[in-house]
Amino acid sequence: MLGIKTCIILPSDAPDIKKTAIAGYGAEVMFFDRFKDNLDQMIAKQMDERKMTYISPFDNKEIIAG
Repeated sequence: MLGIKTCIILPSDAPDIKKTAIAGYGAEVMFFDRFKDNLDQMIAKQMDERKMTYISPFDNKEIIAG
């Protein structure tokens, strides 16, 4: 709606319906292996390289409010 570039990082074993829905909203989707990759490092790298802001999917009052 606002035209803001979005990158969502999902576990590679997330349900296909979730992957498809997120991509359908226009977000770039990246994947990580929850057993091998360090998600915090991956997020930090993407934030630095892309000059983007991290928004927690579960620890953000606006996200929780919907």
